[in-house]
Amino acid sequence: MTKRFIAGASCPACQKMDTIVMYLEQGSKVFECVECGHKELLSDGPNQSSEASKTKPAATKTPDKDTMIQWISIDEQ
Repeated sequence: MTKRFIAGASCPACQKMDTIVMYLEQGSKVFECVECGHKELLSDGPNQSSEASKTKPAATKTPDKDTMIQWISIDEQ
């Protein structure tokens, strides 16, 4: 299993930066903080749903470029 650090990512639990690693476990992507041990699973299955897709974005406010978050997919090659 290859673990890769996610540069610039901060842990949602302990708020420390550059402590998140990503790896595959039984077909799911696992994001884990090496400082506090917090884990989040991201399933690639067809029934995957996120809270972001269930809510409507605010129509009146456009996010600043400094506050936008861009998720990228890092796949094993």
